[in-house]
Amino acid sequence: ELYGLMSPEQSGYLATFPTEQRIPVTIWLVRPVEVPNFRSQPQPYWAKRSFAVQYDGSFVTRLLAQFPLCAARPIDAAFGVVAQLTPVEVRSLFTWPEIREVMVNSASALFVAPPTWYQTHKFDLAQQQSTGLLGRMGIVEFGKWLPLSTLPSPRVLVDGFNGNSLPIQHLQYVVSIFSNTAPSAMPGASPDGQLFYAAASAAMYNAVSTQMSAVDALLQSQVDVVNMSFGTGMFDVQGVLVPAATPDGFGRYCDEQAYDLGTTFVAASGNAADLGGAYAQVASPANGLNVIAVGMFEDTRTGVWEDDVMSAKSAWKNPPGVWGDRAKPDLVAAGATARVVDPSDSSGTSYQGGTSLAAPMVSGTVGLLNDAFRRRGSTSALPVEIVRSILMATASENVDHVYTPATRGGFSFPWVHLSDLDGAGGLNSAAALEAYSQGHVGLEVYGACRAPQSRQVLQGARFSLRYGQHARAAIAFSSLADPLGNPTADLDVMVAPVDPTTGQILGVAAWSGSIESNAEMVEFTAESAGTYQVYLMTRSCSIAPVYVGYSWWLGP
Repeated sequence: ELYGLMSPEQSGYLATFPTEQRIPVTIWLVRPVEVPNFRSQPQPYWAKRSFAVQYDGSFVTRLLAQFPLCAARPIDAAFGVVAQLTPVEVRSLFTWPEIREVMVNSASALFVAPPTWYQTHKFDLAQQQSTGLLGRMGIVEFGKWLPLSTLPSPRVLVDGFNGNSLPIQHLQYVVSIFSNTAPSAMPGASPDGQLFYAAASAAMYNAVSTQMSAVDALLQSQVDVVNMSFGTGMFDVQGVLVPAATPDGFGRYCDEQAYDLGTTFVAASGNAADLGGAYAQVASPANGLNVIAVGMFEDTRTGVWEDDVMSAKSAWKNPPGVWGDRAKPDLVAAGATARVVDPSDSSGTSYQGGTSLAAPMVSGTVGLLNDAFRRRGSTSALPVEIVRSILMATASENVDHVYTPATRGGFSFPWVHLSDLDGAGGLNSAAALEAYSQGHVGLEVYGACRAPQSRQVLQGARFSLRYGQHARAAIAFSSLADPLGNPTADLDVMVAPVDPTTGQILGVAAWSGSIESNAEMVEFTAESAGTYQVYLMTRSCSIAPVYVGYSWWLGP
């Protein structure tokens, strides 16, 4: 099965046509989910023809808008169109999620539908809002030290490491998830973003100082996000290296930089959960309080979430603490099977898997967000607190929804907390960009800690809901803490229906409740139409300033 790619033979066949020649193509579309049972119709052929004409028509309109000379027309009573396209235009179609396969002349299908992680995470819709051009993404890898630079097109480094070639090859895999020009590999989460690279020592488990130096080099280049697709902090148990339960020196270093600078750090959660025990724990640096940990789910390639589950290999166990409710990972992305650039393979690409490939999907989305931020005139980057709240508020489909009846202030409501398996759920890149563009974000700066048990209105976080409409809200704040101690602050998020005129609270729609996490997320379905307000609840706070990012997402 080939997803969103051409084989070398098919690509070679397409290359035999002159660049400007218009080639007859047949484009087969993904069958709509709402397709009726035509056999039950009095005139099944005409029923299907009528349905197909309407369905194909919208695609023809989009195709003509993109390629005015393509002479596209629908196929009678079929989910497909015929057109005339140049080879370059044919290649550009493989990122269109509504396309199932394309045939040139009488040749077999040149490619089939785009990879479903691209559809599931809705990168195509996100990239309509932002290409990532102004986003600055940094990558830390173990391997050969290369001069810090912006990676040139095609943004995939040549494997030139003469000792252990794996680190540089791994870098190629990671970079091709961000962006690449190889049409047979993944389309890229942030195709035009600026990528920076810094290498740490290849001696993975004893290179704390060089890891810090690599991050320092990236920070000097003012990157927006530091992507880390590796684990550190291993300790020896009878000759076997086991991931540490709490951040090691490098993890604590990342926590401090995020707290002081607002830089976003994204890290893979680990790939050995199937071994059980300590291996299921989210490893350092991903288990840091201020680091966004990314787990991995198994994509069954249906384009929907309902049949996707957490990967058996993806680390998911929360780090230990006083109360045992520090939620990690923060969210998940597809990474079990990704088509990546691989010069060691005769085709130039190969299928690879791991949370190493899920993390850059999240980092690439951060690049898209910061591109959109800079297009409004900013010269800085979005603070990690805002980024984290956006990603969590707009994530999709927690795999283990838990609705726990709860009571606060005399009001009963279903308390929905972060998942113990996948945090806030699966990355939704398009929703994240949309939440930002709609202004469903904010940042509160606490110059001094507020009194315990206080309630603060989050400015601008008020919205209207219909009866039965779904909503999410999230807060995120940076903390400093001892490995087994409490974070700097214990803050919760509450959403309540209010009187739009007086602001009086009329009930509680949702309230978060973890103690050791420095990110909180709630989701709920409106039990009544009306106005809703998001509040910040302060349980405790010991170090100021505290920067609190918040975001909300309104579903169908």
